[in-house]
Amino acid sequence: MENKMVKNNIKRIIWIYIGMTLGGAIFIINGGEEPILSVFSKVIGAAIGMGIAEYHTHRKNPKMKNLEKVQYEDERNVAIRDRASFYINVVVFLALFVSMIIGEIRQDFYMTYGSAAAAGLLMVTHMIISLVLSRKM
Repeated sequence: MENKMVKNNIKRIIWIYIGMTLGGAIFIINGGEEPILSVFSKVIGAAIGMGIAEYHTHRKNPKMKNLEKVQYEDERNVAIRDRASFYINVVVFLALFVSMIIGEIRQDFYMTYGSAAAAGLLMVTHMIISLVLSRKM
């Protein structure tokens, strides 16, 4: 059954990519040049692709949703997600620190303080989420 989940996730990724590509292509065909609107059209296309993938999964194998929920709540998977989120947090902090240093070297005010503000926001978010989760558990 896990093999079916892997195939389902691969199909989901493919449908999201197809939707994103079609959303961007339709935006360009209609003469769009604004980069922000291009991102929005790609996000909308990806959402449509995700909807198609979910619909296809639900129609073809309705038990898959229940299996995904059971796998999501599995203790081993929770520990893996916990460890992965810690390492992602560390990598993002390092990337922001490096961008702060590069901003100082280039004497780019916005890059330096933007990176510092993003790091501060990440730290505050981490502390708030940790506090909320420690109270729930």
